Amino acid sequence: MKLKEGVVLHFNGEKYIALTTGNAAKNFNGITYSNSTGNFIMNLLLNEDISELEIIQAVTKKYDVDSVTAGKDVHRFLENLRHIGILDE
Repeated sequence: MKLKEGVVLHFNGEKYIALTTGNAAKNFNGITYSNSTGNFIMNLLLNEDISELEIIQAVTKKYDVDSVTAGKDVHRFLENLRHIGILDE
């Protein structure tokens, strides 16, 4: 899975932002905000086709979190991306 083409990530000095352009804007025309962990996940999804398990492994490697907690949090975050329509599977 990866982010749909047309999703642009930005940090405005305070918040991590995902903006939609082009085809991505057809599904979700707007802006969504995330924390640094969400931004880390979206960058993984932006740059490569990656599985949920690979994302969980990357999160546990980067942050001080166990795999069960990371798995729940990553799954919830991905569900939110699916809900707003910017995840390409």
